[in-house]
Formats: sequence, C-alpha cells, structure tokens
Amino acid sequence: MSNDTKKPDLPFKIDRVKVQIRNKNRVNIYENDVFKLGLSRSTFEKENLQTGDIITEEIYKRLFRSEDESVVRDYLLGLLSRRAHASFELVQKANKKGYDSELVEEIIAQLQDKGWVNDQEFAISFAASKCRMKWGPEKIRMALYQKKIKGNLIEKALDEFFSETDIKTLMENALRKKRNALLREKDSGKRKQKLYLFLQSKGFHSSDISQHISELMQDL
Repeated sequence: MSNDTKKPDLPFKIDRVKVQIRNKNRVNIYENDVFKLGLSRSTFEKENLQTGDIITEEIYKRLFRSEDESVVRDYLLGLLSRRAHASFELVQKANKKGYDSELVEEIIAQLQDKGWVNDQEFAISFAASKCRMKWGPEKIRMALYQKKIKGNLIEKALDEFFSETDIKTLMENALRKKRNALLREKDSGKRKQKLYLFLQSKGFHSSDISQHISELMQDL
C-alpha cells in the first residue's frame, strides 16, 4: 500500500470518507474522526466500500492485495504507454522495482488476455524497427532471444518481415555509410574481407553475404 497507509487496529467501522487534498485519486477513511486508512479511489470503488462497513482482518488483507495490484498494473500500463514491451521486459523492470513476482506474472497474464501485451506483435514490430536501423536477420534473431521471445514467434516474425524483403537491398542499405571507408582500402582482397565482416557484424547470414558479395563489391 501507499506510504499514507499503516496497518490500523482491526476491526474498525468506516464513519467518514474524504478525498485527499493533494491526491484526488486517493481517499482517507476515518472512524470517530480518527484517520484509519488511505486507499486509492479505484480500490475503494472496486470493493464497494460504504460508510458503516466494518473492516475486518480478512477485508483488510483483500484491500492490501487490491492496492498492490493497482500499483503494479499502473506501473506496467505506464511502461506500455511509452512503447510496446515483450512480456519478459515487463517482468524484468517490475522485479527491479521490487514488486511481488507472482503478482507481476498474474497481471501480465491479464494484460495478455486483453491483447495489451503480445510477444508475437512485439517481435514483428521489433524486426521492422531494427531493419530500419540496418540490422540483419541474425542480429534481430539474437536480440529477440535475449528478450526471451519464444523461438517459434521469432521465426514467424522474421519470416513475415523478411520474406517480402530483398536481402541484397538490405545489405546495400547497410553499406551506404560504410562505402567511403571501404573504398579507402586499396587492396581488393582486404576490402572484400572488411565488407564481409561488416555485414556479418550487422547481422546478415554468412550464406547471404557469400551469395551477393561479388555484386556488392562491384557496386561500391
């Protein structure tokens, strides 16, 4: 729960509820004008609390759980509002914040059910983004593996994106900014080797490089 909430003596009766002055999304709960509990408005409404209700140990534990869920959900939705995330990325970031790992996994599963977290869509979007940065398929594949995307989802994303993309054109695009540096190498054998190693470092498969390297050398 929030720092404005310390466990009160239980049970207690809700006599008054007041919206907090500094945070309109939270309410203060009182018994006999004595502050007892601070809750998010979402938890208060979700639990359908009303004046006159008795807060028992069991209800308090449920409120505590609901508050934790709200904090974790808001954090994850905040991350997703900035950019798409793989499910593993969300787990890593939430764990670094110290949130309960079981609760994090539970809420991520809920977000997946709603379609707000989708590793397949993430993989396709990631491949498109990195291709624009002149990455080859092998480098993209390795990066997605590091994000714990399942192998079949990675291959489906790469097939969907690269099946309609000419690999030679991608290599030519990757070489544009490297062209002048390669031309400074006067020895054609060494230039070819540097070209090969550069494309390999960008994530292009050795068989694709070997297939097109003669044409790429001529186009420099």
